[in-house]
This record gives sequence, C-alpha cells and structure tokens, in this order.
Amino acid sequence: MAFDDLLQHAGGPLSRRSLLRQTVLAGVATSLSGAAPAEPGIPEAAVRAIDAAVAACIRDGGGPGTAVAVSVGGKIAFARGYGMANLETGTPVGVDSVFRIGSLTKQFTAAAILALVDGGQFALDDPVMTVLQGFPRDYHITIRELLTHTSGIHDGSAPICTISDPPKTQFELAKAIWLQPEWLDFPPGSAWSYSNANYIILGAILEQTFGRSSLAESMRSLVLNPLELSATACDDTVTIVPGRVSGTAPIPGKAGQYTHAAYIPVDAAGGAGSMRSTVGDLCRWHYQLLRGPFAKRPVFQEMFKPARLRNGALASTHRFLASDAAYGSTEYGFGLLLPPPVQGHRTIAHYGFIDGFSAYLQSFVDAPLTVAVLTNADSNPKLPFSAIRRAVIELVLPTV
Repeated sequence: MAFDDLLQHAGGPLSRRSLLRQTVLAGVATSLSGAAPAEPGIPEAAVRAIDAAVAACIRDGGGPGTAVAVSVGGKIAFARGYGMANLETGTPVGVDSVFRIGSLTKQFTAAAILALVDGGQFALDDPVMTVLQGFPRDYHITIRELLTHTSGIHDGSAPICTISDPPKTQFELAKAIWLQPEWLDFPPGSAWSYSNANYIILGAILEQTFGRSSLAESMRSLVLNPLELSATACDDTVTIVPGRVSGTAPIPGKAGQYTHAAYIPVDAAGGAGSMRSTVGDLCRWHYQLLRGPFAKRPVFQEMFKPARLRNGALASTHRFLASDAAYGSTEYGFGLLLPPPVQGHRTIAHYGFIDGFSAYLQSFVDAPLTVAVLTNADSNPKLPFSAIRRAVIELVLPTV
C-alpha cells in the first residue's frame, strides 16, 4: 500500500468508537473562507487543485471544514480555510482555526524527551526502569524503544477514562498500563508495532522530570515556548479556546450529514494525542525542527533516523501485526513516519486521528516545503489528504 493509501486508511488509533454519539444533525456549508495566498505564493494550478480536493471532501461528506497551509522556506506561501468550524453556529473555518491534532502530538512529545536528553537528564538507551519511578524492573525497555514503537507494549493496554472518570495524570495512566496482566505483545526490541501506550509512558516521564507537574506545562517549557508556537498546546475539555473547531462524525450513507464526535477526555490522550494547533503553527513547527534552534542540537537528529531492532535490522523488517504491512517501506523515527524519498527528496510526515478530527503534516526535508491539513471529522476515506499531497508534489515541489 502506498503512503497516499496509508493516509486515507490509517484509521483512528486514538478514537473511542464505543461511546454514544450525540444525534444533533446539521447540513454542510460548502462556502470557502480564508486568506488569499501570501508571498512567496504557490502556482495557481496548485491552488485550484487544493481548492478542488477540499471541495470534493465537503461535497462527499468527508468533513464539514478543513484548513490547509503550505510553507516554503519557512514562510507561509498558501493558507486557506474551507467550510464550517461549527455547524450549529455557522462559524466558518479560518486560517487560524484551532483543531485537535491527535497523533501529531507524538513528535512534540519526542522533542520534549530529546530536550531532556540534551540537558543530561537521561540517555536515549537508558532503561525506562531507571528513569520512571515504579516501572517494572523485570523489563529492560529503553527510552528509545518507547519513542520508536519497538518496546512491545500492547496498544490496547492504554487505559480509557470514561465521562464519569476524570482524566488522570500521565503517570497514573502509565502505571495502569504496566499493572495489567498481559501488556507486552513481544520481547522488547524484537519487532515494531504502533502503540499509543508508549507515548503515555513518555508523557509520564515528562511529568516526573518536572516534579509531577502537568504534561501541558512540561511541553510549554521544553518545546512550545522556546519555539514560540503560541497556538499549539495540550488540550483539555474545560479551557475556552478562541477559534476552537468542533469535531464531527460523518453519518454513514448520508453524505453531508454529521453528528457531534464522541466525547473523549482528551487530557487522557496525553503524550500520545492530546494536543491542539493551527495549520500555520504546524508549518512553523516543522521548519523550526528542521532548520531552527533544535536542528542545531545534534541529539535532535535522532528523530529522523529509521528505527532499528536490537539485532540491528530496520524495524520495518519485522512488523508484529499483519495489518502493519500497510506501512510498506515507510520507516519510523521518533514520533515521525519516514516515507520513501519523493522525487529525490527526503520527507518526514505523520497523520493524526482522534474523535472528531483528522490531521496530516508532511515536510520535504531539503526542499524546504511543508504542507499541513486539518479537518474536523473522524477518519474516513473521503478526507482530502492524499489529493492535497499529490497536488503539492506535482505542482509545488518542482518549483521550490
């Protein structure tokens, strides 16, 4: 399966499909709202292709609203909002609309961990049991293996908070993971399997290092404030956020009709998927990661190295789940997918799916070019990610 197909069918690893959805229905608004492209701009053909991709998504019921940004050389070359941020109030999506970003959170968590490594708090190959209080001493899992999904920790072992059960700290959630009778799928370092539980435990390490302060404060101090990413934060269910977008779930068989997304105590997604952001901030984030202050610190280059097993083989050579064959030759770094080169250009990418929201972020490492797409709908095959990616590759990349 090609990377385009993976984007469309990766599913929602953080979604909680068992919760009842609200049954408020609303029609889809297909109007466009947003800014005209800013300098340096992208080819008009690319603008038309992006517009068409999002229009098809909205028309076919892939999601009520989408924001797209393309940056070239660290400057926003194109940014536009489409459709509705809130179907009940008729609020349109703008370029500064705030979406939940699901698993895009993982790359921020990885960067925060690397900031601690850079500061001498611990090393990447240190056992977790020497870093995180209470972690079972019978299991020699390393920090690196958590970051690369080679720890063996079962994805379904991440505990779920209910509506009546207030969100716990990442440490409490991590402890609940390792106290379960069967929480390892395979011996650490022997295979690869995507697991949100790895990043819950990494979130617990961040909390502990900061004296059990909140994960949000850890992330602000280590990553967001230093890089001036003011629109990005760990989300929660109580804070009033100007420009916040409402999540939806498409109704099967009824194109253009939606329910409210299933409730999720997003705090509990923590280091695996709790963050919110804008398309502009996400473009700035990748530029800073690749060419800003972090890029000048050698330890951050570890994020872009393909994961390896303890026997030295690439992690892609032994995927634990048969369904993970969908990743094909795409490798994994630290919170980043590493797809095969495109037209000779190395890329870093990730998707993000959490109830009511879908996200896609990709950068062409040596171009420099980044595309960010955020949609307020559950994962589904009608999302515009692949079409927008193809438009950027075919019409923008050759011009950069």
